[in-house]
Amino acid sequence: WIVRLRSESVGYISYDSNVSKLAALSKIFPVFFFAVALLVALTTMTRLVEENRGQIGTLKALGFTNGQILSEYLIFSLSSSFFGCVIGFAAGFRLFPLVINSAYSMMFMLPAIRTPFRPEIAAWVAPITVGSIVVATLSACGSELRATPAELMRPKAPVAGKRILLERVPFIWKRLSFTRKVMFRNIFRYKKRLFMTVIGVAGCSALLLTGFGIRDSVGDIVDKQYGEIYRYDLNAILKKPLTDGEATDAFFADGE
Repeated sequence: WIVRLRSESVGYISYDSNVSKLAALSKIFPVFFFAVALLVALTTMTRLVEENRGQIGTLKALGFTNGQILSEYLIFSLSSSFFGCVIGFAAGFRLFPLVINSAYSMMFMLPAIRTPFRPEIAAWVAPITVGSIVVATLSACGSELRATPAELMRPKAPVAGKRILLERVPFIWKRLSFTRKVMFRNIFRYKKRLFMTVIGVAGCSALLLTGFGIRDSVGDIVDKQYGEIYRYDLNAILKKPLTDGEATDAFFADGE
């Protein structure tokens, strides 16, 4: 008799290891998603407020308060974040678990998965998401609402240019083309846009790389395991051990 615990089964250990890796990734993914969502919201609301700069000045000149003007952008950001949470919860609680379980079903015999709504997760995800977008909206509207109506109805003055650090190194600066000089000046001129772009692209690239890594680690295991490691097509286990002669006679019983 060979008695083994469930935790000593090869399949159980392999599946538990894969689940532990996904659990570790699930602690990192929300940080990137929240950061990307915050950057996208900040960029969108900043651009929206800048495009409506003259309209904001006109409303302030007509007697509308800052709270009334701000409420328009808050309603827009709250409604968009609400619909985003609804779609995200539907995909996160229903679609993604089914996709992940379907991928692991190629290697393991798993029971039917249940995907109920998890209110304990939605209770802290939704406030953080909505709150971060509201903060981005307040940050985008703050500087414009503090300005006077006359100032808002005039075109916004461009950011003042200044010499950058690289210009103080003539050996390098003189050898750069005009396009590259403009590029470096814009990088140091609009630092907020630079950091937003770098963080957003870095986060999305990391998520894409992680997604492709998970796909390769799950999808290629079947081909490698049963195409390169296990080279046989049939495995027979006999209740009674046979000698070499008996095995040969049994295998070639039909005379081949």
